[in-house]
Amino acid sequence: SIPSSEEHTFDPTTIPYPCSSVTRPTRKSHARKQPPGHIPRPANAFILFRSDFVRKKKIPASVEHDHRNISRIAGKIWKAMEPEERKPWEVLAEEERRRHKEKYPGYRYT
Repeated sequence: SIPSSEEHTFDPTTIPYPCSSVTRPTRKSHARKQPPGHIPRPANAFILFRSDFVRKKKIPASVEHDHRNISRIAGKIWKAMEPEERKPWEVLAEEERRRHKEKYPGYRYT
């Protein structure tokens, strides 16, 4: 039989509330540990664009705070850009490669 609504009244005092001392579990980092002396790769045009995109808060944290989604959005914008719009980022990336090559002349990505 189906209980009547009179038998099941809502009592807000029976709802458990989280204790203020409860902490959220910490997330494990997915970043790999780099050996001492590891040389990072020079940033490419898209990485420079994406970094600037995040730094200028093109998407407010109140709208999106997950960097995976921010990267997806930045990627769609990047792909939709005309070659002349990408040109400044490609010039910066070339400068980055040149500085990297001067600083680490024997560097090879492996």
